[in-house]
Amino acid sequence: MKLKVLGTFAIIGLLVACSSSKKAVAESKTHTLTEVVAIEMTPELAAGKTIFDNKCGKCHDLPEPSRYSKERWAPIMNSMAKKSKLSDDDRDMVYNYVTMNL
Repeated sequence: MKLKVLGTFAIIGLLVACSSSKKAVAESKTHTLTEVVAIEMTPELAAGKTIFDNKCGKCHDLPEPSRYSKERWAPIMNSMAKKSKLSDDDRDMVYNYVTMNL
């Protein structure tokens, strides 16, 4: 009888322990999302986004900016800026926009 009672308490203890760790993970994910949203969109970043959407999106589907690292974006931007005839300033604004969260 005592063994059944102890077994029951052990199972209940495991369930409680598992549910509290899931809550901690969920709270951690929520906090991370809040940090990403808090990045301020400066006028230069907004201009870079507009150029990215209008110029780059004119010819092909736009990749998610986080798809590439800063190091990988640099040659992509140099190559695509020539093809789309972006000025150096416009290229830099687009680069700053796509790499702002990296």
